[in-house]
Amino acid sequence: MSPEQLKKSIERTRKLMQEAAKKLDFLEAVQYRDELLKMEDYLAELLKN
Repeated sequence: MSPEQLKKSIERTRKLMQEAAKKLDFLEAVQYRDELLKMEDYLAELLKN
């Protein structure tokens, strides 16, 4: 996955997380948050190299 694709995926996941939180579905929001953190870490590694 390219950095640009990963950035788009991060934005989609962030929106899904926010929507879940608005619906008060905090378990789903936490899952999206965890996925988001992993993707952000991976992006940082890609950009470091």
